[in-house]
Amino acid sequence: MITTKRKGGRMHYRSPESGFYDASRTIPMMNTEQYLSMRREAVANSNVTPQPDIEPDLLVFDQNKIQIG
Repeated sequence: MITTKRKGGRMHYRSPESGFYDASRTIPMMNTEQYLSMRREAVANSNVTPQPDIEPDLLVFDQNKIQIG
């Protein structure tokens, strides 16, 4: 909070949380299909057997119901 006071006037309060914010640049993100494809490729490249506790997004979760982004 920022407070300002002018001579002989009342105190004004300014809050940095108020107002609108528009990001000037956004980070490109993958959609669900791109993410799952990347994860499958990463597991294939690691030369290890996928484990449900390590790759639940590929082995446990319903991939038709995963929504990313």
